[in-house]
Amino acid sequence: MDAGLVDHVDGWNVGSNSTPMQRAAERAVEVMVSHVIGAMPFLWLKIEDEPGPQSDRGFIERNSIALLSSEVARALDPASATWLGRHSRSPAVQLSGLWNVRGIGEPVEHGFLDRLEQLVSSSA
Repeated sequence: MDAGLVDHVDGWNVGSNSTPMQRAAERAVEVMVSHVIGAMPFLWLKIEDEPGPQSDRGFIERNSIALLSSEVARALDPASATWLGRHSRSPAVQLSGLWNVRGIGEPVEHGFLDRLEQLVSSSA
């Protein structure tokens, strides 16, 4: 993927404030990102509750971000040199190696890995 393409999209990382022309310019990047992500293996976790901060969904998301954004995790498995997030205007994205940065650096809650293991076992 051509990381330089991101630098030429003025509206990148502007979000809902971008203009229709900016969103059109982002389209080529979005297609490329979707192609790369689509080639990755995924395991969908079956979580049977409603979304929300106190739900299993919220617990898994929050703690996954905490675990993956930890200094240890970043040292063991840093983002690649070609990762598009390195071109983000958000320092939190650049430093964490994650696009979703809500909760980066937070402590992992007790019982997270056990609950994740249960969900993986029941979803595989």
